[in-house]
Amino acid sequence: MPRTFRPAAPKGDPRLVARQYWKLVVFSSSLERLNGRRQGVSRHTPKEHVQMNGRRLVLVAGAILFIAGVVGLFVPVSISGGIGCGTAVHSDVSAARAQDDQNVGNSPVIQQIPIANQVAPKSQFVSQCNSALGDRRLWTIPLTVVGVVIVGATFARRPQASASGI
Repeated sequence: MPRTFRPAAPKGDPRLVARQYWKLVVFSSSLERLNGRRQGVSRHTPKEHVQMNGRRLVLVAGAILFIAGVVGLFVPVSISGGIGCGTAVHSDVSAARAQDDQNVGNSPVIQQIPIANQVAPKSQFVSQCNSALGDRRLWTIPLTVVGVVIVGATFARRPQASASGI
């Protein structure tokens, strides 16, 4: 810890003496603070450092959760067979519907024949796409919301004043 320098009081008129003395005190304390910053002396107590590092850690964790949730929302969803279903934000089941229409088991004629259902089973790619999209939304939306809440709470919560009131 650097030594504190207090200049000797000048002699003369008391009003001028007080003014000059305080100018010297303010100037010397600002030099000490500047010198302390250059030497790496911190103005924060160790508890404040831990608190600041903890807040930064929580902020980074919240940002990672938010980014992971947003990326998960916009990454394309596909089901077996490479059929694309769109993203969790915008579903596009037209490829799955086209694949369902091409399947012989989905034709209305085959559905009328009782034994034909077992030979040519009905495909359900649209329902599989909707299920995959629902599963993606199930974890990405809460992940994004939790990330936003954590980041918002970190910015909204101000560090508390120390017990000494400084």
